[in-house]
Amino acid sequence: MSSVGTMRVSRWIVVCCLAAHAGAAGAAAPAHLYWTLSGDSRALECAPLETPTAATLVAPLAQPRDVAIDSLHRRVYWADPGAGRIQRADLDGANVEDVLTGLTNPRSIEVDPVAGKLYWTDVLDGTVSRADLDGSDPETLVSGLVLPFGLALDAAAGRLYWTDPGTGKIQTAGLDGNDPTDVISGLGGPRYLAFDETDGELFWTQMSPAVLMRANSDGTAATTIGTTLPFSGAVALDPEGDHVYWANGFETIWRARQDGSEPTPFLTNLDSPAGLALLPAIAAAPVPALGTPGTFIAGALLVAYAFALLAPKPGRRSPTAATATPSSPPGATQRRHLAPRHASG
Repeated sequence: MSSVGTMRVSRWIVVCCLAAHAGAAGAAAPAHLYWTLSGDSRALECAPLETPTAATLVAPLAQPRDVAIDSLHRRVYWADPGAGRIQRADLDGANVEDVLTGLTNPRSIEVDPVAGKLYWTDVLDGTVSRADLDGSDPETLVSGLVLPFGLALDAAAGRLYWTDPGTGKIQTAGLDGNDPTDVISGLGGPRYLAFDETDGELFWTQMSPAVLMRANSDGTAATTIGTTLPFSGAVALDPEGDHVYWANGFETIWRARQDGSEPTPFLTNLDSPAGLALLPAIAAAPVPALGTPGTFIAGALLVAYAFALLAPKPGRRSPTAATATPSSPPGATQRRHLAPRHASG
């Protein structure tokens, strides 16, 4: 295993163990998907991956967009460009508070819970910035960009990535903004971005053509994995289940294998879903407190889970080559969205 791979395993163990210790002992909780609604509902919602049952957590908001999960401190963050702010709450939507205000147009956000940092893009200021998780010590990392939009972190390798639909590029820099370089150019309006720590791959949606794409973190082996559905919205990854989720910007959140196969609606009849973020089951599930006999068993399972999660996935189908240059929270309002069992292409 490479040094970066070892670091990724170590970070997963740290986050999972501390996040589990932060929760009270109880039954295991399933993985959850969080999203924002940018239509008239203007809300933050979530649902377990096991069932298409949505719960409204926070509403109304001004113009919510991207979402990020801090599984270590058990909080959810979201960008609200309509109010020029980034907010956060507990995973069940309680204790909403402003993290940063007075921003121009914050669009995409990412959290590094181990380092205690929050990152975001601002499409109008042309910047990528970061601050402490409570909003203190803000700093601009990269400036002079055309239209920085999607954002993703590879914290283990010390890199951040962003899309720029104004230049048709995905770019990267160190976590402190140093050494900004192009990863891929010649793209047609790349928008939201996600990074898979399992395989070291980037996933992104783009507008023209409307496709879902995947590439290695250095920009090589860029491939189209979806071509027949709208792909203008956010993207989130479930590395344990080998799934990718995306919002089509209208009324549906879709799910497919990470090779693009088996696309199917996850939730329908939504009011313009925008940002997406996934809370893994291992982070959602509380375990016995430290010092109890169950801790040792839970710790062993967490270690095994981390190594299994980061092992290469067997049997992934070869994608089509593309052209590119190198259970619901307590107290939440619930409703049911019925998704078709099968979806066309």
